[in-house]
Amino acid sequence: MMINRTLLLHLFDQNESFVDRVLLIFKEQVPLQIAELRVALAQQDFETASISAHNIKSQSSYLGLTDIVRLCQSIEDEPGVSETPVRLVELEGLIALVLTELS
Repeated sequence: MMINRTLLLHLFDQNESFVDRVLLIFKEQVPLQIAELRVALAQQDFETASISAHNIKSQSSYLGLTDIVRLCQSIEDEPGVSETPVRLVELEGLIALVLTELS
């Protein structure tokens, strides 16, 4: 389990509807942001790639997804380095696990 719902409830004052909304936004928005990141990297649009990685990082940090945050930070900081395609594959895999967990 990647998402600790008990911790989220604790952080958000036991507000289940708010936690549900945060999870729904993640589930709806992150796949779109990953697609945007993938396209930006393919087009070598590193400014857009950095912004997309930042947005994914921000949403993931609310959920305590530290591995995703770490990968996004590395892509945000250096989107044009040779390691980025490997990082993107790893990021997509982790996000797929989270999305499966939320389904």
